[in-house]
This record gives sequence, C-alpha cells and structure tokens, in this order.
Amino acid sequence: MKVIDFTPLVTMGYKKVLTRLAIASFAVALAVKMAGYQELASGLALGGAVGLLDTLIMFVGIQRSLPQGEPEAALKTMKRFRWVRRITAGALVIVMLKVETIHVFGVCMGFLLIHIFLIFNLIFIAYQL
Repeated sequence: MKVIDFTPLVTMGYKKVLTRLAIASFAVALAVKMAGYQELASGLALGGAVGLLDTLIMFVGIQRSLPQGEPEAALKTMKRFRWVRRITAGALVIVMLKVETIHVFGVCMGFLLIHIFLIFNLIFIAYQL
C-alpha cells in the first residue's frame, strides 16, 4: 500500500481546499433554494459554514503540530485541537437548538456535505501526488 504524505497540502494549500468546499456546499444550497425550499437551503448554508469552521480548525491543528519534532508533542497538540473542535461543535449545536427558526435537518446535511466533499477532495489530491 502506498503511503501518501499530505504535508504540502496542510502547509501551503489548505485554503484552496476550503475554497472548493465552500463553493461546492453553497452551490448545493443555492440549487435547493432555487427548487423552492427556502428553510432547507438556509439550513444547508449554515451547516456548510459550521462544517467549514470545523475543517479549518482541523487543518490549523495539523499545521501547528507539524513543526514539533517529537511525536508525543505533536499528538498532544492534535488532542488539544480535537477538544477545541468538540467544544466548538457543542456550543454551535446548543445555539442552533435554542434558535427555533433554524432547519436542523438542513444544518446536519450541510455539515455532512462539507465532510463528504472534503473526502472527495483528499482522494483527488492523493491521486495527483
């Protein structure tokens, strides 16, 4: 099995990946809005924004852990950012549940779409390396 090194992606090119994710997610939300589902489209857009924030936190955590020479220190940094991701996601879920006008299903689908698009992007990048 071939080992793929995503270090150049994280150090230099993660903004391009985030831009692709944002365009794809909001294109889906726009298509849903054009189909006449206003509430679902706003939920998808909000879920996409939350997913982008989560992905950004993940990339920044990886970027901060790369310069550390010892694997234990890098792992400690990644664990810290994992807790940042969990706390951020939990706070956003609580806020969204308090606001009654948000379409919860749309937010969940937008969040999942961002991560599905991220997986597709990483697969395409892996084949290019």
